[in-house]
Amino acid sequence: MTEKIQHWMLFCTLSLLLAPTALSQSPQDIAPEVLAYADMVFYNGKVLTADPKFTVMQAVAIRDGKILAVGESSRILRTAGPKTVKIDLKGNSLIPGFYEVHADANFVGNHGPGGPYGTEGLSHAEFPNLDTGLRNIKKMVEAAKPGEWVQIDIPITTLTYDERNLNRYVLDTVAPNNPLLVNYALDSVVNSLALKELLKGAPADLVGVVKDDKGEPNGQLRGYAHGRLTYETIPWPKDLEKLVQEQKGIFLKAVSNGVISIGGQINGLSTTLVHTLWERGELPLRIRLAHDFPRMNNNAEAFLKRIGNLMGVGDDWFKIGGGSIMSLDGTPDRAGVLTLKPKLAEPPNAGAYGQFGESKWELAAPGLDWKKYSDYNSLILANRYGWNITDLHTRGDRGVEILLEAFDEANKDRPVKGRGFGMVHGDMRSEEQIRRLAQYDAMMSENPKYLFLETRVADLYKVQYGADAIHRMFPVRGMIDGGLKPVIENNHRWADASDGKADTPPGFSYLSLLEKFVTRKNEINGQVWGADQKVTRQEALWMATSWATRFYYGDEKILGTVETGKLADLVVLGGDYMGVPEDKISDIPVLMTLVGGKVMYEKEGNPLRQ
Repeated sequence: MTEKIQHWMLFCTLSLLLAPTALSQSPQDIAPEVLAYADMVFYNGKVLTADPKFTVMQAVAIRDGKILAVGESSRILRTAGPKTVKIDLKGNSLIPGFYEVHADANFVGNHGPGGPYGTEGLSHAEFPNLDTGLRNIKKMVEAAKPGEWVQIDIPITTLTYDERNLNRYVLDTVAPNNPLLVNYALDSVVNSLALKELLKGAPADLVGVVKDDKGEPNGQLRGYAHGRLTYETIPWPKDLEKLVQEQKGIFLKAVSNGVISIGGQINGLSTTLVHTLWERGELPLRIRLAHDFPRMNNNAEAFLKRIGNLMGVGDDWFKIGGGSIMSLDGTPDRAGVLTLKPKLAEPPNAGAYGQFGESKWELAAPGLDWKKYSDYNSLILANRYGWNITDLHTRGDRGVEILLEAFDEANKDRPVKGRGFGMVHGDMRSEEQIRRLAQYDAMMSENPKYLFLETRVADLYKVQYGADAIHRMFPVRGMIDGGLKPVIENNHRWADASDGKADTPPGFSYLSLLEKFVTRKNEINGQVWGADQKVTRQEALWMATSWATRFYYGDEKILGTVETGKLADLVVLGGDYMGVPEDKISDIPVLMTLVGGKVMYEKEGNPLRQ
């Protein structure tokens, strides 16, 4: 008798001896590690898996925070036990949760009105001109304690040439006893007390300190100097717990829109606030941060050497997804978009930004080799030390050209392709640029709010470039056809409208973003911009889910589709996403949002629970 036959006979004998024991056991007698029913089962619906084939199923089972099974209702219901929560979808859609890649406005610690260090803002009406603005700044300074830092954002749309000449001498007259920072976009101006604090221990070669005719700092700060002020000089607020709770409230608002993950530029204070919620186990969604440590950093390489490569460090809830550097150009509000073609005209009160807009990187190092003394170099350094840069702000096509040049240079040290380098906003991209970006497998995030949820930006672009140019903006169809997988970004600030900090339009839902790329129709006036750039509703869902997870290493393996083994981050809709008219997608309510198999949001009076 051969050895193989002996082993086979022994196996059969043991099987017969053990079979009666196993068959006599009830499920209650078996250890939970051996057998467990599903925690939740959703059935009788339209489960849009968002996988590459856009498979549609009927039901999904969840166990231990992950998707246990997906399939027909009859089969999936067999995974249910006595304690399983079973929910009849009644024909409604169940989809993967929305994965938001660029939402830095939603991190409380980031700079901006109502943000990090008690920053307050003056409205357009409060800063219509320099004299009125200074009077209102003085009132805010007088409300502060002597010696206390005062920080004020002024409206970027009112920055005329005269207002850009704010200087420390003017600010000293309204703030003689308080360090004062007046911030506008990525530039600032400070009084003498704030300038003194900035220059304590500053390197002699600190770039961005603007000087007057006598060679003295005039209080205007750009680039590295602005970065040192806002990231290293200004003291943190004392009441961090208040900001922690504010942060949690914003995240909960996002979850109610079906958002299960938020990424974006994040500074040190924001990291601390989010980390506090993570440490307490109170995060209602996942965080994928693009840390600001190389941003406007005069000594970025030293930081990179000190920190080392932390890409992907964290867990499924809180993870480092990359770094962030300075925005390359400005905004259409102030005619600052950096373009290859000149503007037809400048809108009123836009500021003196020239016919081609502005390059923040060039302005950061006037008179110097800006490629060496700006975040152009920071991008190359970050790549050299293994970091992705996932938050590259560029609105105009000349900005894209500069970034492509930086990619080419960075690629000499370390391959850029497939690394997760991402550009945000995406107003202008030519066909040739799309082709070159596809070669690097670059990530593109597109924000439909600028043309389709408001009229302000379209009106500004119409003055500067003409209506024909607007039809070519946000060329999402061209990107997809050109081999890219663009994603949807929001960057509205989710907050209760009552607190005065909300940036979301009335009645806004995340589904509005998907709808607008499907219809290309403006919410307010019905204008269709770039009809040939429409996407299908399947593509829109991919843009907000599975394609978006590619922004951060590994997340496409655990998130973005409704597939067995992935994390159960799901959204239950109160309607048929694929069946409703295209212009009614935004009307579909979010009934439930699950993150890690837990219900983090449920609409009051959810009809599926009745």
